[in-house]
Amino acid sequence: MIIIEKALTNKRMDSLDYLRGFALIGILLVNILPLLSVADPQPGSIHAAINVILHLGVESRFMVIFSFLFGVGFTIFYSRAKEKGENSLFLFICRLLALLIFGFIHSQFHPGEALLPYAIVGFLLIPFYRMNKKINLSLALVLLAAAGATGMKALLILPLFLLGLAVGQYGIFQHISKHMPRIIVLQRVTLVLSGTEKRIRMGIASKKHDR
Repeated sequence: MIIIEKALTNKRMDSLDYLRGFALIGILLVNILPLLSVADPQPGSIHAAINVILHLGVESRFMVIFSFLFGVGFTIFYSRAKEKGENSLFLFICRLLALLIFGFIHSQFHPGEALLPYAIVGFLLIPFYRMNKKINLSLALVLLAAAGATGMKALLILPLFLLGLAVGQYGIFQHISKHMPRIIVLQRVTLVLSGTEKRIRMGIASKKHDR
């Protein structure tokens, strides 16, 4: 059984609240173009370059943060409920059901929104709470690599949830300043990888267009 430090269950963590607010603002930016039905720009145009910036700086960042924080929040919520002697499983399922209903209603007005799949995948996350944190972290990284290879955003949800769960189990946000140098290095590496991946995809799309 995973043991989470009591400090996790007794107080809020400002760093998580800041990230949640930051991610929510980003989600609004991500949804602007789809809501306005803006067409994809022509490859090689200035609009395509701007689209790359939006993708790297907005969409590929905030959706990942939001999904990741779902997993972290799951660990914190579950642990706090157990510490208080409450039925953590029942409470979390109730939350997921509420999210499922809200997501379904929202999807009728905004097809492709994230709340509905988040609720569905959230049920798959429950069994992993009792698993070893090293297993969860390893599985999350393997699934992330596999999902990234397919290029399908929907497949990223579960591994990002799992990554957030594992980070919560490791207690990273309890000692955020201690881990900040490693986090900065990781950010720089992932930025380079994201930029490389996007350039490759744009190059492939441009060749197809020229044909």
